[in-house]
Amino acid sequence: MRKQTLRSGFGHYTLNPIPYTLILLLCLTGTGRAQEQKLFDSLHARLSYAHSDTEKSDILRALSVALEETDTSAASNYAAQSFEYARAARDEGRMAYFDLFMGKRFSQAGRYDSARVRLMAVLKRAETAQDTDLLVRAYSQLGWNDMEIGEYREALDYHLRAQDLAVRSHDSVALGLAYNSLGCLFIDQKDRANALMYLSKSLFCAKRTGDLRTQAAVLNNIGLNYADTNASPNGIHSSLDTALSNFRRSADLYETLDDRVQRARVLGNIGAVFEREGTLDSALYYYRQSVVLHDNSDASSTYTAGAYASLGNFFLSVRRNDSAFYYLNRAKDIDERAGARRGLYDRYMSLAKAYAQTGDFKQAYEYLDKGTALHDSLFNGDKSRILADMEGKYQSSKKEAEIATQGEELSRQRLITYAIILVAIALSIISVLIYRSDRHKQRANEELARAKDRAEASERLEKQFLANMSHEIRTPMNAVLGMTRLLLETELVQKQRDYLEAIAASADNLLVIINDILDLSKLQAGKMEFERAPFRLREVTNHVMEIMRFKAEAKGLKLIIDIDESAPDVVIGDSTRLNQILVNLMGNAIKFTEQGSVTLAASATAMGPVVGQDHTMVVRFAVRDTGIGISKEKIHTIFESFSQAETETTRKYGGTGLGLTISRTLVELQGGAISVQSEFGHGSEFSFTTPYEVASEEALVHGEATAQRVSDAIDPASLSGINILLVEDNEYNQIVLADTLRNVIGEMSLEIANNGREAITLVERFGFDLVLMDVQMPEMDGIEATKHIRTHLPRSKRDVPIIALTASVIKSEIDRCFAAGMNDYVPKPFRRDELLSVLVKYYKKKAPAHVEVPKGPEKATRLTQGGNNGKVNAMNETTPVAGPPTTDLATLREITGGDDAQLKKYIRMFLDGVPPQLETIRIAIDASDFAAVKRQIHAMKPHLKFMGMKHAAGFAESLEQHCAEGAPDAERVKREFAAVNTDCLRAFEELRAKL
Repeated sequence: MRKQTLRSGFGHYTLNPIPYTLILLLCLTGTGRAQEQKLFDSLHARLSYAHSDTEKSDILRALSVALEETDTSAASNYAAQSFEYARAARDEGRMAYFDLFMGKRFSQAGRYDSARVRLMAVLKRAETAQDTDLLVRAYSQLGWNDMEIGEYREALDYHLRAQDLAVRSHDSVALGLAYNSLGCLFIDQKDRANALMYLSKSLFCAKRTGDLRTQAAVLNNIGLNYADTNASPNGIHSSLDTALSNFRRSADLYETLDDRVQRARVLGNIGAVFEREGTLDSALYYYRQSVVLHDNSDASSTYTAGAYASLGNFFLSVRRNDSAFYYLNRAKDIDERAGARRGLYDRYMSLAKAYAQTGDFKQAYEYLDKGTALHDSLFNGDKSRILADMEGKYQSSKKEAEIATQGEELSRQRLITYAIILVAIALSIISVLIYRSDRHKQRANEELARAKDRAEASERLEKQFLANMSHEIRTPMNAVLGMTRLLLETELVQKQRDYLEAIAASADNLLVIINDILDLSKLQAGKMEFERAPFRLREVTNHVMEIMRFKAEAKGLKLIIDIDESAPDVVIGDSTRLNQILVNLMGNAIKFTEQGSVTLAASATAMGPVVGQDHTMVVRFAVRDTGIGISKEKIHTIFESFSQAETETTRKYGGTGLGLTISRTLVELQGGAISVQSEFGHGSEFSFTTPYEVASEEALVHGEATAQRVSDAIDPASLSGINILLVEDNEYNQIVLADTLRNVIGEMSLEIANNGREAITLVERFGFDLVLMDVQMPEMDGIEATKHIRTHLPRSKRDVPIIALTASVIKSEIDRCFAAGMNDYVPKPFRRDELLSVLVKYYKKKAPAHVEVPKGPEKATRLTQGGNNGKVNAMNETTPVAGPPTTDLATLREITGGDDAQLKKYIRMFLDGVPPQLETIRIAIDASDFAAVKRQIHAMKPHLKFMGMKHAAGFAESLEQHCAEGAPDAERVKREFAAVNTDCLRAFEELRAKL
């Protein structure tokens, strides 16, 4: 809606002086429907007896401009005729107006590269003809075209050029429109203050020239600026009131001008304001008025489609689905006829949402696929060509500017040289020395100031990097840990349980390591904190060997463990750090060994005064291999950051060169030392020593019993009946949290919101005992949502306990959560006991009460937990196929809760959707369009994973990554796609047998 309203009108600028200018302006300002028809008849009559081609071209152009917003097809026809007469007259200026008209039409249709070509042609012709008015209009439309694709820097440059031309030509009308364009650009960038400044200037120019049409347009844009509630979260209601006032003034002016189309658009904006305020009756009234005005105007443009879409989306939000489908389909039909691809993308996405809301997921998926394909076409292919052209132009102009600057600099240098010569003759040697001294001090001070600015900027970037990396790494770790725990709670054979327990232990260790590695300042300052807890030394070494066994077997290597009897059984220290160091050294040994063996050895020597009593022992660990070894000249740099033995090591074996640096730091901070002995081509031995306090078996048992008592103290039954709102945008984290809570709590209700806006709506409408709030989400994050709940909702709703779910462990991020009003936080990946402990802490159990549940089948995210509801899984029996099965529906069964009907529905979606994708990929490979292969394989990966096709999903992942490289190998692409295709064909047979 906003993009349509902000678009500059083709007829808003003053045309070149022609005999019919007055008639055209009367048509555009509007003086009543009957008089307007009379003027159109007059223009047609003049056309019949016009003699020159230039006169005919001007009259047809006037008709095109007058019909542009109400009948785009007729307007395009008149513009084409005007161009033909201008070409016959060889009038470059008049021909340029047709290019300007088509440039705007292409931009509206989402064909931004074609629009740019047309508009650049207008610039060239206007510069040749020295037509200032045409230049202003071309620069302005180029700015709007770049705003559509999000290139705001280039758009700002074009709008400023239009403004400068209008100032130099003393054209107040053009200047007012340039200010309006700049204001709209800053609205797009959420810069409310600058937007209001430029729109106010535009309104002043329009009032001074008496241009009521521009006044109405600017008032509408000022209303849009205030209606952007995201720009002022603490003043939503006052901003909407101001927006409403400006919209009404704009609507009144358009009514005075008898411009029904523009007034209809403003009425739609008023309806949107009332919808945001929650005044749904008023919103419906204005949406209907907007549609009625468009219908009465016999308009069939993209603006009409926008009005239908606004009303359809409103009916969709209030779940009047029949009305929603009616208006959304009307909007879609208009945009399809007009070729308005940008608007058509919005219509497809709205229809996808509508079908999903009614439970027709097949139709929803088809429209979603259409919308996604159209989006890629709009913002990938077209944008890349636009950017290439823009980059060339920009670099050319930049080079010219640099040459001009260099010329000016040379001139200045000559003047300075002459001045210095004269000063040197006139002044004494002492004056020259003082002058040079002062200059030196000034340069030193400037350099110090620049160095300080760089240091401060570097510190800010480091903090931001740590916060972002903490979130990006811990979020997928949450899914890994959660899914592993859920699998451990299912029925498994012993070998599967052993593997999963190894995965869980490794993931737990990795999580602890991630938490400290991300805080680089601890390592740099030597402030790393180490745990002191009893653990069995041999359990750690055996665990490391179990982890490394798979890698060694894959390379045919022999693993040897040699733990000397002198090594103590139980010690006190940090087992996680020991595990980290050993895994790193063992991993390096296996990586750089092609044949032979890798040995892990351990021995100890006593440091305490009395052998046999509690004392400290120095444990020496050694990792020996028969690998490639290290040359003597490189061995002294092996522990340096980002350093590897040979230059070809990174290319052949990979790695960052940080592992040994971190290991050395961890060993030294525990009071130990690390060293290496190696000979190139004859293997290596990395050894380190660490002092440990020897403990008894009783101390270890006591520690495990204490941890068990803490875990047993958490009674999941005390959470029975809890009503939770989960605010989380990651679907895998939604599944993990929902299934974890379902498995441990008997009776509960869980509502899921995908972002902060949905969370606010649900908390306001329904009662919850507790909110689990993710921090980083699209549209509105957890911090903003919490602030809104604490300050704007009624007291009965604002005091709900809010627990942050954050993947960032940076202290500043945790402080932000508490400052926003959150009660507590649970880091992701979460531990089940930790999550339950927080729930028990804040859940105040109440007597049973009626909880209002949203009505309608579309509220599919609300889950009432309580066992499996007596469902029987009828699809456990599978039809035998040759060889091991390609699909594994365990995850899908868990997601559907054993619902046979839902399971079959998802299988049918897979069977309907994947074959066309495979055919599309095959065609793209034949055409060597690897970008299309990457897009399609990325879209298909979730289907493969849901069906448990691990082998095909692995090849799909490799194929996507390879296609993202600069020059993919065509044979490799064909080979990996063949593997995916073969698995899919087998999966089709297996899945059809289940239906």
